[in-house]
Amino acid sequence: MKHNTGTLINLFIPNRKTSRPLHPLPMGCLSLLAVLEKNRLFTKFYDYQFYAKRNPFDPANIVALVEPNLQWLGISCLNDMLPFACLAADGVKKIYPHITIILGGPGPTPVAEELLKTFSFIDVVVRGEGEETIVELVKQIVEGKSRDFSNIKGIVYRARTGEIISNPPRPRIKDLNTLPLPAFSKVDLHRYNSFSFMTTRGCPFRCAFCEVGNIWGQNVYRYSVTKVGEILEYLYREHHIEKISFDDDNFVLDRNRVHSICNELGKRNIKLTWNCLARVDAISLPLLKKMKEYGCEGIFYGIESGDNSVLSQIKSNVTVEQSVAVVYDTLEAQLNPTVSFIWGFPFENINQFYKTLFLTIFFRLLGCQERIALLSSCRGSPLYKKFGKKLCTDRTIMETNPNVSIKPIGKYNYQLVDLILQYPQLFSSFYTYEHKDLRIKNEIMQKFMRWWPG
Repeated sequence: MKHNTGTLINLFIPNRKTSRPLHPLPMGCLSLLAVLEKNRLFTKFYDYQFYAKRNPFDPANIVALVEPNLQWLGISCLNDMLPFACLAADGVKKIYPHITIILGGPGPTPVAEELLKTFSFIDVVVRGEGEETIVELVKQIVEGKSRDFSNIKGIVYRARTGEIISNPPRPRIKDLNTLPLPAFSKVDLHRYNSFSFMTTRGCPFRCAFCEVGNIWGQNVYRYSVTKVGEILEYLYREHHIEKISFDDDNFVLDRNRVHSICNELGKRNIKLTWNCLARVDAISLPLLKKMKEYGCEGIFYGIESGDNSVLSQIKSNVTVEQSVAVVYDTLEAQLNPTVSFIWGFPFENINQFYKTLFLTIFFRLLGCQERIALLSSCRGSPLYKKFGKKLCTDRTIMETNPNVSIKPIGKYNYQLVDLILQYPQLFSSFYTYEHKDLRIKNEIMQKFMRWWPG
């Protein structure tokens, strides 16, 4: 008989303001569950998006999912859920002090040491890739060994003495084919309406606002094209999934590989429709047409700014002219481009800001979907290293921009807002950087969004 020794929670709350909230399949958690099950470390799994009640930010919701006889509790989250993960961990620890509480995912990774130094109720943070680390860690917990986790790479942990110990990083998984098929049996796939898959991990680029390199690393490791085909065919034939997003940080990094994936879809007669993320300097019209032929519907481009000087300073290594040309090619290939912009760079002057707004308007008039958001202060990014001591704590800024807004949280839990305001460096993604024209830009942007709603 299987005995669950621990519980893993995917901490995600869908946007309830939309008529059809997205319920994304948590592929990262399913990958962790697969390696745990393979090693007979049977684990209970809760996808919180289906357990969030009337007040989704109430820690009692998480506590209610925890069984008294558990040995460990794992919480996986992104940046926006990290404060809630901390409150939930505190609630669990107060009632069940014997449970080892583990945090992991992109949210905790860049601030692992500070989390443990700040909050005594967190026992371990897993940094970066978790498949190999979680198996070693859970084995040691389940086997009742001492809390000396010094031999486990890729974690920061609290020793029995109370000392915070940061172990060496764990080497990346170079052959993703060695990972088992995600544990799809742990969830009801019919409850989800958004499916994604990363065929690669890592990004070789060094965009100054981004923290992907800090989480995945800058070496890119891949599933083989054959393995990609196997996973997609399983989802398509066994579960009748007909649309998927390739969430690689740059799906078209290797053009030959994209051609091969398209051919693999054709060889297996997989009639999926799909979209992906791409850099404009990696795209060509022939490739776009090939992608269209084999089911691609749309491409997300991070354009970021309408000014070449700003693009140079954020080290994007592309130009406005390249972006415009590639968007024209994308439309010619009858694909749907989504273009994304960031405003509020601390070195962006008001004229450069206006150029970004004008380019946003231009692309929408061409027929693109466009997104524009205030720069978020990502803790693991190069920009944070330079400007992290100048976080903007102006509540007006924090409450009028959706991507950094604390307003929806405050509607449910002011304790959570207080936590974010008390520890800005820990929860920096709720902030932007203070700079000369920030308030002028924000006033213009609020008027712009009323005049030009997305």
